[in-house]
Amino acid sequence: MHAKLKETHDQFVEKFGFLSSLFGFSKIFGQIHAVLYLSPKPLSLNDIMNALHVSKGSISINIRELEKWGGCNRVWVKGDRRDYYEAEVDFKKIVNKRLLDAINRRLRMLGEISETNHKDYEWTRPEDKSLAEFFEKRMKYLQKNQKKMQTLFNTITKFL
Repeated sequence: MHAKLKETHDQFVEKFGFLSSLFGFSKIFGQIHAVLYLSPKPLSLNDIMNALHVSKGSISINIRELEKWGGCNRVWVKGDRRDYYEAEVDFKKIVNKRLLDAINRRLRMLGEISETNHKDYEWTRPEDKSLAEFFEKRMKYLQKNQKKMQTLFNTITKFL
C-alpha cells in the first residue's frame, strides 16, 4: 500500500474507533468495522489482528459484538476453514437491526410498566385511596402517551 494511502487508511481507522467510543462501544469495535469497511476482500481474525496490532482475544470478542449489531457478516472462503468477515456497508441496516429494535423494546417495556395494576393492593388508610387514585391517573396518562409513541415509532419505521 502506498505510504500516503496507508496513512489515510490508519487515520480513518483511528477516527472510526474514536467515533465508536462516543456511541458507547469500545474503540476496537469501531476499528474492526473500519478495517473491514476498507477491505476489498473478506478478512480473518488473524488479518484483523495484524492490521490493528491487538490480541486475538480482543478481536474475537469485539467481532462477535459487531456481528450482533449487524456491522459485519461471517463469510465462507473456498479452501479455508477459518472464519472470514466482511463489513456491512449499509449503515441503515445496522441502525434498523439493533437501534430500532432497542427503541421498540423500551417502548414495549414502558407499556408494561404503565399497565401496573394498583388495585391488587390493599389500601387501608384514607390517604392510601387518594394516592391510589393519583397513581391510576398517572398510569393512564403514561399508557396514553406510550401508545402514541408506539404508533409514531411504527409509522416512522415503515419509511426506513
